[in-house]
Amino acid sequence: MFGYFLITSILLSNLMLGLLVYSKNPKETVNRNFFKVVFWTMVWISSNFLENELALRKYSHLLLKIDFATAIILAYYFCLFCINFPKKIKFSLARKLILGLPALLLFVLSFSSLVVRNINFNLGSINFERGILYWLYALVVFGYIGIGSLNLSFRLRKMVGIEKMQTIYILLGLTLSATSAIFFNLILTQISVIPAGINRMGIYGILFFVFLSAYAILRHRLFNVRVIATELLVFAIWIFTLIRLLLSEGYQERIINVVFLALLIVSGVLLIRSVLKEVRQREEIQKLSEFKTELLSVVAHQIKNPLIVIKGYASLVEDKTICDAEAVSDVFKKIKAAADKLVMLLNNLLDLHHFEEGKMHYEFQKIELNKFLKDIVEGFRIIARQRNFDLVFEPSSSEVYVSGDIYKLSQVFQNLIDNAIKYTEKGWIKVSVDLLSLPADKQETPSVKDKEEAVITVSDSGKGMNRDLAQKLFQKFSRGAGESKALGSGLGLYISKEIVEAHHGKIWAESEGEGKGSKFLVKLLRVS
Repeated sequence: MFGYFLITSILLSNLMLGLLVYSKNPKETVNRNFFKVVFWTMVWISSNFLENELALRKYSHLLLKIDFATAIILAYYFCLFCINFPKKIKFSLARKLILGLPALLLFVLSFSSLVVRNINFNLGSINFERGILYWLYALVVFGYIGIGSLNLSFRLRKMVGIEKMQTIYILLGLTLSATSAIFFNLILTQISVIPAGINRMGIYGILFFVFLSAYAILRHRLFNVRVIATELLVFAIWIFTLIRLLLSEGYQERIINVVFLALLIVSGVLLIRSVLKEVRQREEIQKLSEFKTELLSVVAHQIKNPLIVIKGYASLVEDKTICDAEAVSDVFKKIKAAADKLVMLLNNLLDLHHFEEGKMHYEFQKIELNKFLKDIVEGFRIIARQRNFDLVFEPSSSEVYVSGDIYKLSQVFQNLIDNAIKYTEKGWIKVSVDLLSLPADKQETPSVKDKEEAVITVSDSGKGMNRDLAQKLFQKFSRGAGESKALGSGLGLYISKEIVEAHHGKIWAESEGEGKGSKFLVKLLRVS
């Protein structure tokens, strides 16, 4: 009876752990493969336990076959889990067949006499003879385990941070599982005084791998350990109560245990939800605190520089260091430019607040892009002459109309041209308008003219960027190359992205690499 109690506890806890990992992110390949490992582990342990039970000796022949069949599938999914950990790897069809075909064939052949034969039950344990494919079977099983283990070991050298810690936990679980199997199933079988049941305990060593892998996935994916501990505690209480229910003898005792289990399930779910809510609130407070610190740092730096410029030039005029009319006029232009930067920063902060609160207001109207963009480009001509580079505007061959908020879209393109100027020391900046045919899924959109969309490109011959930087530029407080020296608040592109997406458009950056210039592209629907 104790054996059944132990195996039931192991299987249920294993199942709960597998479901816990799977439920956290069902779309993640690692989580799905882990659940498959858990499932086949449960089948393998169950068949291995039951095949040695005297009460089931007439089924021992079938149970041993299932034992061998599921072991090869378990080894295959173990290998698959290790190969795709911590990130999924794309496999060609040929590689998938090479990896999976041996497991499928040996799974089927395990039910024949080619792997094991002459199965009999003797002296409280099952015995068998090796078939002609037994050593091939063993070679494939250990091959899967070896490939998976070596893959993790080799990749560990290149890993850093969280991924490295995850892999170390999984390799530790694998090491403990292997050590347990060697000690119980190989060493203790050579000692005659050891009871037969003890020397088969090595099969449960795989639980080290299961539990440490689950911990690595959950804990080191930044999932709070308090939630994991609460869930495991609740699951353990449920399992214990369920086992009590199954072992109940009297009708009255069963009713009490059923009611008790139902109450525990309800209270356990409420407890987990409560802990989850608290953890999420703490994480949100942490994010807000980090956001506030970064915002204050950026704002203080960005406000300080223009104010220093304004104060410095105003002092020169006040103490009459500069008194020539032309020189004074030039000073006031610089003061105005610094003030414009302050106004832009404050506008960005107000827009950021509106975005965060979901209260950004838009006034859509019909806009002719060529004229609209030409006016914006003309506003930067003076700066282009001062910086001694070419500023070119290339309109489309025909009029192009879009629906948008003039003020908000002006912010977007002014910001893109301003960024191009900041990161282009010499050469050229070009603004162009092109037309593209709409994808098939958008061609029925009402009021779309000629089934086209407009693509506005702001390109330059400036510093350029790498692919990683191009992907993160549109995040809050993200800036260009040389983060510490980059100008701007790091809010302009984030706000531009929000505005463009509110117009049902798309904005992105492209570059061939550092020193090879950049392109910022905005795609908007053309209307009639």
